[in-house]
Amino acid sequence: MVYLSEFGNGILIGLFFMAKFGLVNLWLNYIEEEAIKEREKFSKNKITLNALKRCFVLSIILTGIFYSADGSYCVGQDMYGCYEYEYDEDFVPRTTNQAFEYFGIILTVSVIASYYRLSKRFLI
Repeated sequence: MVYLSEFGNGILIGLFFMAKFGLVNLWLNYIEEEAIKEREKFSKNKITLNALKRCFVLSIILTGIFYSADGSYCVGQDMYGCYEYEYDEDFVPRTTNQAFEYFGIILTVSVIASYYRLSKRFLI
């Protein structure tokens, strides 16, 4: 039975990873679409700088989500939202160092992926 719960945890972690990957992929598609729109108006350097800014925004959003988790979950809900919360007793809050590490990981991955996609397509 212990192996089954570990298998379930692995599935949840895998789904969470795929959700993050999907969000980054959607964001990269957005960056590419905006670069296509900006191609006639701006220079390549300006387009690259705008793509870097968008990667920075993505990293801030995902780090905020990562850092803001407080271990609570909704147990009672009506049409106006959640009115009763419970807290996980085993929850360990994220540290600031972990948040900065996560920010660096997401920023690096998104910048490299967007640079690769834009250079492969047409721009850089």
